[in-house]
Amino acid sequence: MIGVQTQSVKGTAWMTFTVEVSDSGRLNKVLGIVAGVAGVRSARRR
Repeated sequence: MIGVQTQSVKGTAWMTFTVEVSDSGRLNKVLGIVAGVAGVRSARRR
């Protein structure tokens, strides 16, 4: 992880993480793991 940005709007935290991965396969794996965390509403590539 090389960066994080957090914003709170009406009691909901919006967090943007900047990460470096070696290939798209690893990116998909990371997004799947993050999406599986309780409370996470979405995980996607921007």
